[in-house]
Amino acid sequence: MESSEFNSLTTSKGMKFKSEQSFELNFSIINLTVDKAVKNWSFESSYPDCLALFSNDEINSENLIKALMGSVPIMQGKILIDKKEVTYNTIGFERKMAYVDLQLQSWNKLFSIQYNLARTAMRNKPFLQDISNHNQKIKTDIENLKDTGLNLDCGYFKEKLINIIKRFIRETQSTRTNFIKEYEFQIIHFHKNFVQEKFNFSGCETLSDILIKKFTAEEENIIANNNLLFLQSLQDRIASLENLTGECFCGCSPPKERRSQFQLREIIFVVKEINSYLNKKVTNTRSEIRTTLKTCNNHNQNFNNELNRLLSYKQISFTRAQIDQILEQWIDLAEVQRIKFNMKQDFVAMQLLPDEMHLLLKNIKDEIKIYHDKILKHPELEEKETYQNHLKLLYNSLIDARDLISKNIFMLFKELELNHLLTMRITQLTVLERQIIKILQQLIVPTKILILHIPFELLNYDDKEKLAIWIKKIQKFLKIIIIFTTNTQVDINLLATSVTVIENEIIIQQGKIGDVTDKPLSLNLLKEINKQRINTSKGIWNTPNLFFYNVNLGKFTTDNTPTIAFKSNDVLFSRKKPKFAFLKSSIVIKGVIKGITKINEKTSYLIFETFTREEFEVLSSSENIAIGVTGWISITKNSIFVFDGKNQQLIGTW
Repeated sequence: MESSEFNSLTTSKGMKFKSEQSFELNFSIINLTVDKAVKNWSFESSYPDCLALFSNDEINSENLIKALMGSVPIMQGKILIDKKEVTYNTIGFERKMAYVDLQLQSWNKLFSIQYNLARTAMRNKPFLQDISNHNQKIKTDIENLKDTGLNLDCGYFKEKLINIIKRFIRETQSTRTNFIKEYEFQIIHFHKNFVQEKFNFSGCETLSDILIKKFTAEEENIIANNNLLFLQSLQDRIASLENLTGECFCGCSPPKERRSQFQLREIIFVVKEINSYLNKKVTNTRSEIRTTLKTCNNHNQNFNNELNRLLSYKQISFTRAQIDQILEQWIDLAEVQRIKFNMKQDFVAMQLLPDEMHLLLKNIKDEIKIYHDKILKHPELEEKETYQNHLKLLYNSLIDARDLISKNIFMLFKELELNHLLTMRITQLTVLERQIIKILQQLIVPTKILILHIPFELLNYDDKEKLAIWIKKIQKFLKIIIIFTTNTQVDINLLATSVTVIENEIIIQQGKIGDVTDKPLSLNLLKEINKQRINTSKGIWNTPNLFFYNVNLGKFTTDNTPTIAFKSNDVLFSRKKPKFAFLKSSIVIKGVIKGITKINEKTSYLIFETFTREEFEVLSSSENIAIGVTGWISITKNSIFVFDGKNQQLIGTW
């Protein structure tokens, strides 16, 4: 009965909020490539990082987010949480990552927020099925205990059967492994001989090496696929053991009044355990198939590149058609080798596997007989008090998933001081409150990574500020890493600690928010920054030197006049020459105000003409300015950005 209690604890582990959440959280992305999203992205962070994914391409952002949360395949790369890979584990994603999309939530408007949260949590979290399976197992143990008391040691019996079947699987695989090793030796020997005989013409040494690697990888892929079929065949054989639940398999004759006790209710759970054991092997084999396929594709690309090079420079006397003819002959002969191997393997399997399966059934039969003899020899229950205590222990190990979810909701909302929202309906909430509830809905079961797709969409600035504050509160309580997409600099300033800038499926720049926004390498990001605190102005372009007004800034190569951008807090209009004009880090230009456009009470937009008759525009917060006033514009050099309007690329910074 102790095993049942242990299973209860492990099943519920990680599903309850704790008063002290762990600070140990590391998140890594290694060489991630997603179709129409990013290429070769690597990233590493830990709590309390909040990563903004900045991209003006919404489809690009959406594809990346879906790949991160596991709903679309990842072409290449790994996602690690606390150094454990979760890239291809959908259940792992469900447990460790919570995803809040841009779509409107479908709420039942007739019921309270608390009811809606509990209902959607049960419906949207597939891994809660683990609790249902756990409960079913405990209920079976309870029924067995009611029938036979403590004399029926079903836990020990199930463990014994599981070990017998696992040993059968290992021995069966061992027999097959010997044949595979023999085949690998023969086929590798065949490929090397073929190269020496048919592919030994001058100039193709590198080509031959690539082909050997290519065909070796293909053989590994074929073997991996055979392994997958073999494991699936084993699963079918093991599944047939469920038929043992009927008449007594061991042949004993129990008394009529106790016959129900001899039915093997445990065999169903034995088969489930073995299937889980085999599923892990199947998952590993599928991962191996993906790896070998990728290797084959790489070798194919290398082969085509090398062959094209040799043909272009006429370093070999063969034509492409002749090379293809040799390869076709090579492939046909290799297929003959595989057929021989498969025939031999199938012949041996037809002889051995039925015998091994017969031996397995005999071992199971012997174990069942020992089990049944124990029941017959000890027909009476043990003392009532001990029996009741064990029965109570089993009942206590049952988990009420709805109760677990309700407790989590209450604790989460209490910690965030949002209890007053639980009794309200969705129609009574503001737009901001709806967004907060939408996020909390995905966090009812504790998670480690929160993924938000454009969380500030449709909110005004005040509500954006409030939402950012709430998200930070949530992050502090749950100790989670947050990843969110955005296409505005405002959102980055409100929430992000790190930024990754994506353009045309390429990571342009990433790092801490200050480092990225101080020196943006993306024109789109620069434009977003410009909306808040940057002026833009046209300069004079004389190839190959860039003149900003009457000051030579540097040499670049472009086809049209570039745009100059500089921080407004680094620009000063003064009626007197600035005191810091002697600094080498600044540019000072003298001129006359030709026009004024008022922006607000404190800021105006000046048209400024230099004494060399060059005009430009600049923002100024100085007071008492008027048309015709002579003064100086002072610009700090390290705040200047230059980008090419035609190619839409940043071409220089100071």
